[in-house]
Amino acid sequence: MVFDNAAQTPHVSVRGYGLLLASSAAGSVIGGLVYPVLARRAGPVPLLVMVACIGPALAVGMGLAPDAVVLGALMACGGWGRAADRAPRTAAATVRP
Repeated sequence: MVFDNAAQTPHVSVRGYGLLLASSAAGSVIGGLVYPVLARRAGPVPLLVMVACIGPALAVGMGLAPDAVVLGALMACGGWGRAADRAPRTAAATVRP
């Protein structure tokens, strides 16, 4: 039921919905690869603040996306944000004093 509504709202087929989810996963992979470089340059705190500020804007943009291409791009950016948000916590959890 939920999947049917999610696939119909952006007017995509089941395959298109899978591509939307894949764009989010691709954004997460890219974010996981790019985050360490950006964290060394800017520091982890500014990146977390940026993710916290951009996240709500992405959510609104996804809700107002006019077509599936824009929605896919926003989902990829959201995937990057999730990776950037989780990376410092994962690193902190693996380092034992």
